Amino acid sequence: MHPNGNGFVYAELLNGYEVNDKGMTNIRDFTEEELRTIIQKSILSLAPKTTVESSIVGDQFEEKWINQDNFTLVLVNEDDMWNVYAGLNLDGTFNSYAEAAEYLDEEGFSRL
Repeated sequence: MHPNGNGFVYAELLNGYEVNDKGMTNIRDFTEEELRTIIQKSILSLAPKTTVESSIVGDQFEEKWINQDNFTLVLVNEDDMWNVYAGLNLDGTFNSYAEAAEYLDEEGFSRL
């Protein structure tokens, strides 16, 4: 961050942010709430997988979704199905990514 209000946050692993060639997004025009949100999401996106996440996900495609209470769910593509996990617990199974994403969105979650 710079005293003139310009700054950048790493957001390459996040959805919904325009990034430059280094994966950074400019935060100059962000509100305080938007700035807090992107920093929190950036930190979570860079955190190493927990033991629980590693045991569930392995090398498969996964996305983290978070709600306003900072509760995180993991969406995993397994055997042509899309599974949502809350820790080690299977929360739901869906036939397509779109169905799983719709469910998570309806439950108040957004992609990191």
